[in-house]
Amino acid sequence: MKQRPATVLCLMTLFVWAILLGGCAKMPGTSDYVAEKGHQKVQQKTGKGLIYFFRPESSRFDLPAPYYVQEDGREIGILDFGTWFVHKARPGMHLYTISTESTARVVLPVKPRHTLYVKCGTHLGFVLGRPNMEVSTAEEFKAASPKLKRVRPATAKEKQAMEARDRKS
Repeated sequence: MKQRPATVLCLMTLFVWAILLGGCAKMPGTSDYVAEKGHQKVQQKTGKGLIYFFRPESSRFDLPAPYYVQEDGREIGILDFGTWFVHKARPGMHLYTISTESTARVVLPVKPRHTLYVKCGTHLGFVLGRPNMEVSTAEEFKAASPKLKRVRPATAKEKQAMEARDRKS
């Protein structure tokens, strides 16, 4: 049986949309996170290491979109312009990634009760900015931190309030 080109094109379009919409449904939204004022000290847990991820003010190549930071393929936080978060990691080697049109990676050896810093940014890419992750220092984080907001996962109550506000607008 011979297929018409229009039928094949229609089926291919539906297939692509199904893949795109299915992938978007799994992606967390910015309403899953909230910004906190101030820079309260993060408590060090025995047996875990702390990793500070930060994204300083935007450069001319930065995307106006958040990065979802992953540890070994599992989402651990979000970074938008001028934000930071801290992750309490188990000891061992871990792969951290952020993605746009390409993926930036950094492998960190996490040790108990040690603190590491990772600076995230963007370089000029072909279509979008290319993400960048690099190991940083406490001094660089402290210099940037007065202009940064801390982000953390939203509580269920905070998430409901943000979603209700979004529905009204």
